[in-house]
Amino acid sequence: MKKLFFSFVLLLSSLSGSLAINPILKQGTICASEATPNQSTGVPYERDHCCIARQARRIDLANPQQADCPLFEDRVNNDDLKQLLTVMEVSHDGTLPSIIEATQKTWKRPAGKERWHIENNLSEIQAKAVMDYCSKNRFFIEIMPTKKSYDYAVILGATVATMKKRIGFLEKIAQSGVQFKQVVLLSGARPLDLKIETAPEGCQTEGEALAFLWKACPLSKQLPSAQFDCPMVKNTRPTTADTYSLWLASKPKAGSCFMISNQPYCLYQQLVTEAILPKEFVFETVGPFSDPSKANPEALLDTIARCLYTLGQ
Repeated sequence: MKKLFFSFVLLLSSLSGSLAINPILKQGTICASEATPNQSTGVPYERDHCCIARQARRIDLANPQQADCPLFEDRVNNDDLKQLLTVMEVSHDGTLPSIIEATQKTWKRPAGKERWHIENNLSEIQAKAVMDYCSKNRFFIEIMPTKKSYDYAVILGATVATMKKRIGFLEKIAQSGVQFKQVVLLSGARPLDLKIETAPEGCQTEGEALAFLWKACPLSKQLPSAQFDCPMVKNTRPTTADTYSLWLASKPKAGSCFMISNQPYCLYQQLVTEAILPKEFVFETVGPFSDPSKANPEALLDTIARCLYTLGQ
């Protein structure tokens, strides 16, 4: 099942920081309050970096995880996606650029709107088609690391409850016998949304909450860790790509990583990581099971659209 997931992942295939001390984490925290794109760190910013990294990355036939993976173009027009596009009445000419353009207009949520603010207004038939597609393409299953030893375990920021779940999943991974040398926390200075989040004591932002939750985890006393916390820019929260760029600006030694997300977002996060991390890094995205009965079909369409868009960069 793990091999199937990674086959699917490959099929759908700078910021300058200053060192500060986070009073909650009490370890080095990289911030970017004075950072600007394309400075002297050698880390291309956002779209430029995505294009460079993606062009440089190739399937490594010596890697069993990748050896049997056909190109994404052979998979994007499969019967599952075609059927979903038909049910959703999305017009396209069958090519990847056409599908990306159409789904960006019809499925992707507007800028500034978070996925947890999406309301499901799909018909019963449409909702079933979305759920069938996601179930067939493994959007809900638990994904565990495929190796026994890594250089980095990377925890991606999210809502408070989701970050707590991701830290708990890291504990489960550790208990399974998987070893890792360092924990990297990637977060943004997004103000917590108290309508849907419970703020830990003294925390006002995602980054502060992640530091608080990590400090409460027993693993934080056993392993070195570093947090990379991106600021808001013009009231816009940082993206996963922004936090990766900040981490890369610190020039970490290339190595093996697993990134902790959660379903149904593991595929999207894997594609973002593929677009950003240099080819010298070996990585995979993992995450806990998601209950399909609690999924929002319309929010899933947004995730699918973002997978397609990220692939096209």
